[in-house]
Amino acid sequence: MGRQWNKVPDLTESEINAIKHCWEGTATDGQQRQALETIIDKLATADVIAFEPGAPDEGAFLAGRTFVGKQIRRVLRMKSK
Repeated sequence: MGRQWNKVPDLTESEINAIKHCWEGTATDGQQRQALETIIDKLATADVIAFEPGAPDEGAFLAGRTFVGKQIRRVLRMKSK
């Protein structure tokens, strides 16, 4: 088995707090940005190639996770109507 896809990656205390404060609705501007960056880059692994040789199910799972990160980025780039 390749990557540990079901393990929460190592996060800094600052990243954990930023996500928690976003959830509680008390995050500062900087914490909001840090929370989204952490979710996109570390949790959704948006820039990682989702391929595991010999493990198509794991590769499909990773591709779905990566897709979520890419969708969040697309929404952030959208212009408001």
